[in-house]
Amino acid sequence: MRSVKTIWKKSGVFVVLAMCSGLVHAQTPPQPGDNILDPESDKFIGEWRWVNGQDTLEISLKKGNIADPFGVGYRLDVLIGFHRYKKGNTVIESSYANISTDAADKKWTLLGGSDNDDAMVFSGRLKDISKNKSGNLRMVLNADRTQLTWELSNSEGVRIGEYDWGFTLPKQLTLHKVD
Repeated sequence: MRSVKTIWKKSGVFVVLAMCSGLVHAQTPPQPGDNILDPESDKFIGEWRWVNGQDTLEISLKKGNIADPFGVGYRLDVLIGFHRYKKGNTVIESSYANISTDAADKKWTLLGGSDNDDAMVFSGRLKDISKNKSGNLRMVLNADRTQLTWELSNSEGVRIGEYDWGFTLPKQLTLHKVD
């Protein structure tokens, strides 16, 4: 079994990100039957919460193992997540109704894994339910693994027609591990 550290950014899940960032590795691509494991992602698993006045964001992260998106026949570990964003007692958006689903169901709103260059970083995508769009999500775990610094940004690329550059969710915040 090969480690995800060697080819995570080459997987089909992040093809657009890899192409935009110019990351090219001279490594053997995954082969049919490979199972690319990501043990570094385990430290992100669990419940996380941010509270600021009346605003609350909760995320739940768990590990999944998915078939490659190109049909080559390999599998890879990913982190899938679900979020709930509230203003006061009003839920603005939530994917928590799908929290018991697995990666193959594709009902998650966060998808990614530990970063190829820094195991304390989650790199992935977030679905903004209200705006029907996705964005890049980067979360950095602190040394004692109790806080995640969240950075949400638009994907690079050309937009045709009107495009909403904003997000429903805050773009920067710090989540705390829920015991």
